[in-house]
Amino acid sequence: DPLPGALPLIAQTLPDERPVRAIRRYCIACCGGERAEVRTCDARDRCALWSYRFGVLPETYRKVKARLTGPRALVLPGLPAGTNG
Repeated sequence: DPLPGALPLIAQTLPDERPVRAIRRYCIACCGGERAEVRTCDARDRCALWSYRFGVLPETYRKVKARLTGPRALVLPGLPAGTNG
């Protein structure tokens, strides 16, 4: 379960704010206002909101992380992009 007091804070979403963004605000508050601490949060087993701590759906986070950290095509000067060999 989320820590005590989480649901009232999450329920107070701002106009046009997605609930996952309210969860992000809660996680930042839970980590003492330190955004970097949210990334290193170790409450995975104790908090039901842990997967949503970045303010996006977990599937979206995984896709973006894979795109940013995955292999990239090698682009060499003088060769058209997308050519192999």
